[in-house]
Amino acid sequence: MLALLLVVTGAIAVMTGRVSVRELLATLLSGGIEDPTKETWPVEAAGPLLTNAELSYFRVLEQVLRHPTDPSGTPQMRVFCKVRLADLVQPKRGLDRSVWQATQNKLDRKHVDFVLVDPSTYVPRLVIELDDASHRRARAQKADAQKDTALAVAGVRLLRAKTLGKYEAEDVAEAIRVAI
Repeated sequence: MLALLLVVTGAIAVMTGRVSVRELLATLLSGGIEDPTKETWPVEAAGPLLTNAELSYFRVLEQVLRHPTDPSGTPQMRVFCKVRLADLVQPKRGLDRSVWQATQNKLDRKHVDFVLVDPSTYVPRLVIELDDASHRRARAQKADAQKDTALAVAGVRLLRAKTLGKYEAEDVAEAIRVAI
């Protein structure tokens, strides 16, 4: 597998003009291509994608969204987690460049916890944000207000739910029905 990766990396280098075919062949024959997987980045694995509370809520969401009359269990909606806000809303077309960039900057580096989409069109139907104690901080409240406003202006529905130790399927289902 590594050999294939090295050959592909070399081919890309040739195609982009970084090396000639002759240089690539000489390097391959001499065994001198550096392993691209050895490149060091100052990173480490971030751990689980979801917090324990988010995972608990996610499992209940999956249960709630299964179609009760469909034996195959086809969901009424699909759930995505940790979706970038910029994947849901975008600056309006035709804005002055500086206004567009300022708006984009407000969207960057923000995400929402869950997005429910229509399973046939994948159009977002509902955004769900779980609010734990950290959402009482001033900085978090400002970020939440920006998300709320952006979603509301774009016409994307939002449900804010408090984090709990345990979620009841009936309560989650009712909250979704009311929000949609």
